[in-house]
Amino acid sequence: MASILNVDKIRATGSTTDGLTIDSSGRVAQPQVIAFCGHKGDITANGGAYSTTGAITFNNTRVAHSAWDGTTFTAPVAGKYRFSITGHKQTTTNASLEFQIKKGSTILVALYSLGASNARPRVAGDCIAELAVNDTVQFHLQSGDFFAGGGNSGSGVTCTGHFLG
Repeated sequence: MASILNVDKIRATGSTTDGLTIDSSGRVAQPQVIAFCGHKGDITANGGAYSTTGAITFNNTRVAHSAWDGTTFTAPVAGKYRFSITGHKQTTTNASLEFQIKKGSTILVALYSLGASNARPRVAGDCIAELAVNDTVQFHLQSGDFFAGGGNSGSGVTCTGHFLG
């Protein structure tokens, strides 16, 4: 026997705001989506090459939850999260490029590309991580350089994160 729930809004007990809204086409709106998208495109020197190792500070946030400050994501709730980073090497040298996604001091994933004297290889990857409340995640440059110019054009390095459940 199937159950049918005929509602267009769901609200938590004691709340005055809607937790979920469902339109007539079945699209579900969630007002508290935990997600962010950071972009680094603020380097004009050295042809836009950024080579400072360590945590990357993203100067432009396109989608932001308050848990993201441009450098560090701090989990507001426990659960599974997906994180990604993508970017390309700026200089055409034989030096490698390595990005890392880190939970605290633990490397969740390392993304690596060999250098090439005639190309600027792209590095991209993602991971799913189990986080507890207040666990932190950062995106690091471990070695090499990447393109961080282009202003808000989206051509610099980009990171994303969102709560899966």
